Amino acid sequence: MNNADKLARRLKEARAAYYGSGESLISDAEFDSLEEELHRLEPEHPYFSSVGFGGEGKKIRHRVPMLSMGKAKKLEDVEKWLLRLNLPEGSVITVQPKVDGLSASLFYQKGQLKYAATRGDGEVGQDVSHILSYMEDIPRELSFTEEPVEIRGELYLPKNTQFDTGGKPLRNNCVGLINRKEDRADVRYVKFLAYQIVWPSAESSGGNTPPAEDLARFPELASESGKITLLRKQGFTTFETFTAGAADNPASSPSGSPEDNPADSPADNPAGSPADRAAGNPAGGPADSPADSPADRAANRAANSPANSPANSPANSLAGTDTPQQIWLQNIGSIYTRYVEQLRDEWNFETDGLIILVDNNSLHNEIDRRWVVDHHHHYALAFKPPAQSLRTRLEKVVWQVSRQGNLTPVAVFQPIYLGGATLERASLHNAENIRRLKLARGDSILVERANDVIPYVRENPAGKDRPDNFTDAALWPDFCPSCGTRVVENGVNLACPNALCRSRVLQSILFWVRQAGVEQVALKTLEALYDAGKLRNVRDLYTLTEKDFDGMEGFGAKKISNFLEQTASAKSMSAVELISRLGIPMVQKKSLARLGITSLNDFRSFNDPSYIIGERIIEWKAEKGNMEFLDELLQVVDIQEELTLKESRGTVCLTGKAPMGRKELTGMLEKRGWSVAGTVTRETVLLVCDNPAGSSTKLKKAREAAIPIRTYADFLKEEGIGAE
Repeated sequence: MNNADKLARRLKEARAAYYGSGESLISDAEFDSLEEELHRLEPEHPYFSSVGFGGEGKKIRHRVPMLSMGKAKKLEDVEKWLLRLNLPEGSVITVQPKVDGLSASLFYQKGQLKYAATRGDGEVGQDVSHILSYMEDIPRELSFTEEPVEIRGELYLPKNTQFDTGGKPLRNNCVGLINRKEDRADVRYVKFLAYQIVWPSAESSGGNTPPAEDLARFPELASESGKITLLRKQGFTTFETFTAGAADNPASSPSGSPEDNPADSPADNPAGSPADRAAGNPAGGPADSPADSPADRAANRAANSPANSPANSPANSLAGTDTPQQIWLQNIGSIYTRYVEQLRDEWNFETDGLIILVDNNSLHNEIDRRWVVDHHHHYALAFKPPAQSLRTRLEKVVWQVSRQGNLTPVAVFQPIYLGGATLERASLHNAENIRRLKLARGDSILVERANDVIPYVRENPAGKDRPDNFTDAALWPDFCPSCGTRVVENGVNLACPNALCRSRVLQSILFWVRQAGVEQVALKTLEALYDAGKLRNVRDLYTLTEKDFDGMEGFGAKKISNFLEQTASAKSMSAVELISRLGIPMVQKKSLARLGITSLNDFRSFNDPSYIIGERIIEWKAEKGNMEFLDELLQVVDIQEELTLKESRGTVCLTGKAPMGRKELTGMLEKRGWSVAGTVTRETVLLVCDNPAGSSTKLKKAREAAIPIRTYADFLKEEGIGAE
């Protein structure tokens, strides 16, 4: 696995957790940074052709793919996007909230509601039709079209929900309610906010072009803002939209009309009760915690002011200009400022930015034809907000042990309500960061949460007046919190040197199952097996039987069966895959190939310290017990021969609708020796599509490069796929 593949795997794991269970494994900023790094390493990596997460349960293939969004972190990014579009006279730009919920699609046929599905991986979603019987805000009939149509929007929990969230983020709770297997009545607390109408018959234009008959009867369908108005008239909950101006009217100012938007009406109490507002809690969340002193509240207001986000300031490049693009930019900047200072607190739903889009539907297809449309459409852009921060009092620091033995510090502080959740903990990353911040118990710290992600400690004002060598001994451990071994210094970290430490063992086993692609085995399950004396290393995973679970609480027959099936599925692998999963620092499949390690014999005999990776391998082999562990592992796993590069059949690119899920098909083709890519490159030897006569960018590139083009039907028949 090369660096790009490793990054893609980490990003996919984060997406799987976010879309599958509502959990955030990494911060939004870190996620974006990793995506940027992956794009730098390999701009055409297949990762960029996928979105979302497949999830479990019955699958529904979207008639028109539900793509992701292009991102802008600062106003300059928006400016580049506008200049790149070079919109014609008469174009209109609108701005909408980016609702932070679970994206979903409602399918109607002949005006009747048929089913509901989540976005999933963008092509195939999860059937969640069971929620419809509990939700009263979803119309069962449409009156504006008889054509098959999708109403897309966001499933969410309102800020003023009566459901007991347990202090966890609203989005996490929403996902949990939708995925419940039992006691589903609480789904009634989930709401649906509609923002898009898609016609499957217009797939070539992204589904945005309405049939001529519908457009003649409802002219508002010609624009995205008009569709919002029509959806509202049909009985859907919608949101406030803003016009950033039109190309033929550069004097246009930002405008919005929330009066008719059910999601923004006083009945939904977007700003909370008068008592809430008086308490400085406009979202209707928990009242001020003990951490919220007057001084803290003043500091919090200053920390979250747009003035403290210079990268997003609209004043950087606008002075003295009056082109349509600059007028749009000025108005978008004004809307953004209002969003940060007022709207994101007042709206009755959580948001993670704004959506900026070309309002004219007639332009969408023309815009998308200029570039490849794999990951996102080019006529819309997500403008991310700055992180939200609050001050609170540090109470203590707890330490968590990684598989390498490093101790990660976590700040524990007085509860604060931030980003739709009650927070009591935030990452401090490593021991050196505690020294840098010069932390002490009782300090007033600034905790930051960028959207619905893992919070971290951004600042400690009290530390600025302390000497460089300051430490609060009460925050620092002398012994490992898991096994009691005395800790040692390891670079910027404290570390536990005990290889048999409970936490190290469990984290190593968890690392193994994740590297092997087993996503459903939870840490709590491994902990229970460890504490019962059934699990001490990876080898034990493959020797467990149903009998080993006798007498263990919380393990029913189905859970035991699923666990054993999952671990058995990760039993077969190549020698290189096995070595890359041993947890040796920096060692991946690609780095092994560079060192000439293609077999277990190569690994055993390797002794070249010329490269740092080589040093790590030598160190791992020399560490007591490691080679014995490998020998034990080889007794229970099945090693398969791996295709060499000469045996590889080349790179195939897939486009259009396949007769099965893209992820499933990719796996089948890779087993047959194909490399699967999301775009046409110089390495592509074959393009497989649903319609060889189409006009997609991939088809055009393939024709220009004289790359063979096959239909899915012919290609899969030749490969024996579908008959399995």
